[in-house]
Amino acid sequence: MKKFTTEIGVPVYVSLNKNNSQAKYHRLPQSHLEPSVKPSCLSRMCSSNRKSYIYFILFCGFVLAACLYITRRMPSCSDEHLGLEEERVYNHIKDLLYNTGMTEENGLVRYHVDMLDSNKQFDVESNDVIVFIHIQKTGGTTFGKHLVNNLDLKKPCKCRRKKKKCKCLRPNSDNSVWLFSRFSTGWLCGLHADWTELQECVPGELDRLERDKPSGQPALRRYYYVTMLRDPVPRYLSEWKHVQRGATWKTSRHVCGGRTPTAEELPPCYAGESWKGVSLREFIDCPSNLAHSRQTRMLADLSLVDCYNLTTYSPEDRSTLLLSSAKTNLLRLAYFGIVEYQKESQFLFEQTFHFNFIRQFEQHSETHADNAYDLESDEDMESVRTINEIDSELYRFAKSIFLRRVDIMKKLALDADGELEEDSLLAS
Repeated sequence: MKKFTTEIGVPVYVSLNKNNSQAKYHRLPQSHLEPSVKPSCLSRMCSSNRKSYIYFILFCGFVLAACLYITRRMPSCSDEHLGLEEERVYNHIKDLLYNTGMTEENGLVRYHVDMLDSNKQFDVESNDVIVFIHIQKTGGTTFGKHLVNNLDLKKPCKCRRKKKKCKCLRPNSDNSVWLFSRFSTGWLCGLHADWTELQECVPGELDRLERDKPSGQPALRRYYYVTMLRDPVPRYLSEWKHVQRGATWKTSRHVCGGRTPTAEELPPCYAGESWKGVSLREFIDCPSNLAHSRQTRMLADLSLVDCYNLTTYSPEDRSTLLLSSAKTNLLRLAYFGIVEYQKESQFLFEQTFHFNFIRQFEQHSETHADNAYDLESDEDMESVRTINEIDSELYRFAKSIFLRRVDIMKKLALDADGELEEDSLLAS
């Protein structure tokens, strides 16, 4: 009799007759097994109490899943948090791209690719308001002027020569505005107010401006936030050149949490009236320079990082939280364009708001920042890229969403013959 072991570990004994012509197979009972092949403790447990073992495994799996869920939900600022947060936000894009209609959250209407839901389309004759987040050196001045004097409207904005503001009133009203921006209402929430400031300020300022609620109760409105973004490196260099020529934004309020930052929280980078003549290295080396990753900061909810108090979080954790918040808020905007894609930005705005611009957007091939690439050292340029690292990540994130939206909107604009309508910007 010879012993063999099957693939699943079951011992089988085979007895052969003298001429090996016949074989008889025997599976011996457990009691006759040799000590070396006795089943393990786990095998005995499975055999004697298999159902209890299965329940035990299921319980362990449930506990593990619960721990993973709790860990994921906790506000972690570990080194892996940024990657996990990116994955979470990217997964959320699926809803933003493929669900029908725009969604509304506390009066804030954010973009959805399918604009067929008439209940969420912008209505200039109703209570809808476009709020423009004007980030420095992102083509905001040009875009802002497009909004007040280049839209084909039933009742165009009234702009007077040598006046900085235009009256953008609804067709059925003499005091209700549909646009909150530099060239319509002015800097009511402060010079270049960011997301945090506008969220706290816009409703009250519109109530005060329109004076249609003497009882003190806020008017019910829907807000469509929009902005323009730009490649962070040329944007940063453009701001540096602008400041070098003597420009300042000293009157910006930077209100967060109901107050402006203290001098200790936001110390000035220079003494005197301006920073005129500043070198790129000096511009880079000021730690409180708000030009660093400006787009991320201006789109983030600063209350999440204790506003301008830099002692609450480490620099790494603060950057992680700011980037995560900026990405989330970017998805909550009704629209954003990109300076490097003027034609596509115009097309996406027109498809989103169902307005047409009278004149086409122009793509400038050269800017003030272009000369800086050749004049500055490689070390300084590398420093510019480093201090704008989270802005670069935000820009890559925004660009991928933007191009996807343009592509899908282009498909929605196809006529029955499978071609874009003749008046479409992207028909060619």
